[in-house]
Amino acid sequence: MPELTPRSRAGPALASLLTTPAQAGPQQMHREQALRMTQALHMVRFASHPGTL
Repeated sequence: MPELTPRSRAGPALASLLTTPAQAGPQQMHREQALRMTQALHMVRFASHPGTL
């Protein structure tokens, strides 16, 4: 299938990368929120137990 080249698939992928967080889908927003919560949890864990990671 020559129509399924990486060049033809770069359009939608690039468009999805250029969307702002307000325009992003629920999965993208949930992924970013989960990442922030995980980072905050690690910071709290490190602050309460400086010797352990």
